[in-house]
Amino acid sequence: PSDDSGSTAVDDNDFSRADLMDIDISGIAEVRFETLPQGAYEFECTESSLVEGTDKEGASRYEYKTTHRILEVSAVIDRMDAEFNKESLVGKSISDTVYINKKDGMDKVVAALGRVKANLADMGYEFPAGEKLGDSVKNAVGLRYPAKIKHQKDKADPSIVFDVPAEGRFEA
Repeated sequence: PSDDSGSTAVDDNDFSRADLMDIDISGIAEVRFETLPQGAYEFECTESSLVEGTDKEGASRYEYKTTHRILEVSAVIDRMDAEFNKESLVGKSISDTVYINKKDGMDKVVAALGRVKANLADMGYEFPAGEKLGDSVKNAVGLRYPAKIKHQKDKADPSIVFDVPAEGRFEA
């Protein structure tokens, strides 16, 4: 679709790949991935879900997704510049995804489930005896918890740095 200026516009939630390919992006602001400074934070889990997805080859897999909103910043250790305000981080979110691929075999599926359990435990989730995975995932939403954030480089491309919680439960 085009408007009177000749630029391409798309309607909310109603566009195709071809529509996207035809958009003039000269007026769109750049948005870059930003890592959180390493430090101590208080988070709230705002999303916790287990959904079906596909990998790069189109094979079916499951994706455990969590989103965590920053409620408080206790300390920042790698941003000592005077103009940095740690309170500017409050309200921002980070997310994490664990992929569970049936094609990888049961050993890797069990390891991925162990990562899901560790993620929940690091949020302070207490697992009632006999509770099913689906209930644990659903019940994690709303949990508030302290965590230390460190940086980790991508194994395939060390120029890419991710925010990751320090392993284990952190008590403020």
